[in-house]
Amino acid sequence: MPYLPSHHDPVVASEKATHTHSTSSDTASNAGTFAYAANSAFQRSIYQKCEPYLPDLEGLKTITIVDYGCGPGQNWTYGLDLLLLRADEDVQYQIILNDGLKTDWNEVAQVVHGYRVGQRGHQHGHFAVLPGTFYDQIMPDQTVDVGTAWSSFHWLEKTPPPMDIPPDENYYTAWQAHIRSQGLTDLTKLLRLRAREIKPGGHLLVVIPTTPASSVKVYWEAFQQASLSCLTDGTITPEQWRAFRAPFFQPTEDDLRQILATVQDLWHLPMPWSYPTLAHPAWTALQGSEKTQQDYEEYVDGIAGFFMALIRDVLVRALRGGEVTSAERPAPNEEAILQQATTSFREAILSDGLRNKRPESCWLVMRLVREHGAKMSEAKANL
Repeated sequence: MPYLPSHHDPVVASEKATHTHSTSSDTASNAGTFAYAANSAFQRSIYQKCEPYLPDLEGLKTITIVDYGCGPGQNWTYGLDLLLLRADEDVQYQIILNDGLKTDWNEVAQVVHGYRVGQRGHQHGHFAVLPGTFYDQIMPDQTVDVGTAWSSFHWLEKTPPPMDIPPDENYYTAWQAHIRSQGLTDLTKLLRLRAREIKPGGHLLVVIPTTPASSVKVYWEAFQQASLSCLTDGTITPEQWRAFRAPFFQPTEDDLRQILATVQDLWHLPMPWSYPTLAHPAWTALQGSEKTQQDYEEYVDGIAGFFMALIRDVLVRALRGGEVTSAERPAPNEEAILQQATTSFREAILSDGLRNKRPESCWLVMRLVREHGAKMSEAKANL
């Protein structure tokens, strides 16, 4: 078996947590406390659940791997380690790290450097970064052995217009119904694009958050309470509330069946997908504590860190009337509003209704195999 770098540990680290990579602005490093890289432990806990879905790479002398939506932190290193366990000790590999233009690529470079320093085996790795949206073709036709999307393909290419609903309506449920058509279109497009790049017989590992999870109730109920509080006290206007448009779609199992039926000439499933459900690590730590006030404060720090890392830039965009944000820091008045929103979110999490609810996320894990007989023209259709 190949040697693994000393930092290999797919078990959640003792940091705050989020569960999303992003090809949009949410991976910007200037978010401070709520930056993605400081809040990524939750997602790492999913890697353990992916091991049964990893492809056998033994016998390959060279391997080309693309991580679509790598993020600025070191999460991609955990996935790479798991893949290299399936390869020969003398394999030569190249990994291409792709993510949005606003990702902190200096931080990515530091992680790459640390990973290469930690390698001591016979495997030889070559690294490259490709900034840009994965809604474009990233690599030349049929050049990729393994593509990975550890938590990124739920991000939409285009965010639909605001919903005309009152602030007291269940935002998450209404929004998912509102964007379903766009989500189906976008995920289908991603699978067609990857079919162009991945070799016949090659693999695409997809991890995507799905809707049947109590986390939807905990996080989004808390956000609903927080947003109503901010509306009531005048922190935000009704127009700013309606401008909030979360640019991600969490498909149901039926949605995925529909998508895969559309691309069945390009991909097949070698084994059924699974739906692992994971509790936020801050919740696990709380359950093992004496549940003092300090324990609850640390718990809510982790939950708020996760959620604000997820939606911070979306909130800033809403404060600006729905306009696309730049990589600049929020203005002082925007920072004050974000702080108030965070405070209200923390209070909601610790409210009687949510304080003792187990926050968890449900993920769909699947491996797709590129069909041998599919024509390239089929992969390029309807893009």
